[in-house]
Amino acid sequence: MRLRILGIAAAVIVGACAVTLAALAFRHGPAAPPTPVKLARQISCVGYHRETPTLFADAEATCTLGLHQSQLDIVTFVSDQQRDRWVKAAYALGTGTVMVGDRWAITTDAANVTVIEHATGGKVAA
Repeated sequence: MRLRILGIAAAVIVGACAVTLAALAFRHGPAAPPTPVKLARQISCVGYHRETPTLFADAEATCTLGLHQSQLDIVTFVSDQQRDRWVKAAYALGTGTVMVGDRWAITTDAANVTVIEHATGGKVAA
């Protein structure tokens, strides 16, 4: 009887761990999007500051780029669908240019598009 109870307890624990690991793999698996700080470093953005994530965002930060001292907003998402919703809302609010990649977006002005494109492989969102 004691072994049966231990077996059931072990099965419950293993099942709970499997669910937790699956959730972590979905969010932070091998194909997880880059973090805002990694994107900021990739494009040589300075003055990095974490922000509270806005609607649809997973993580968000601001930084300054280029000779014009452009203020950028770097945002990552759990999915490209969330990213696309965020981009749509950003354009509706009058945001300048939005560069996008796999589960990330960066707001910028036209002067930085080429720099960001070359550093990240991102494209201007339609």
